[in-house]
Amino acid sequence: MAWLNESHRDDPNVTVTGIRCDAPVDLTSTTVWAAQVACMRAAVRTVTTDPIDVVVSSESYGPELARWFHAEHVSVDPDRRALPISGTACRADLAGNWHHLDVPARAALTTRAVVLGSESTGTTTVSRALARRFRDRGGVWAPTR
Repeated sequence: MAWLNESHRDDPNVTVTGIRCDAPVDLTSTTVWAAQVACMRAAVRTVTTDPIDVVVSSESYGPELARWFHAEHVSVDPDRRALPISGTACRADLAGNWHHLDVPARAALTTRAVVLGSESTGTTTVSRALARRFRDRGGVWAPTR
């Protein structure tokens, strides 16, 4: 939620809301669907009492989710032609799909290595070597100030 809030902070037409939901994910279980949708409804109630009238997704479960909300489903690029990426693909190869992530997500997922040591113990040499080693994954060397 924090990443989405950061990404959309300047858009007055976007409201991000959510709550913790410990229900499992099982697209074949009516019981799990009911639990997931109950969590979604509770999260939406924190920002509005208006009914959900449209569900927008690229996912195959989008029409079912819309049905649970008695809403229209709007499918956007389900074949991933306009933007050939998915959350599943990003999770499977985070480094390879890094460029698809929004800036707040990249900032939160960035690994930072801090090399500490007394003067003349090799900290600069080691930190520069680390940056070179991970340059293909966006590694950069940031000297101390």
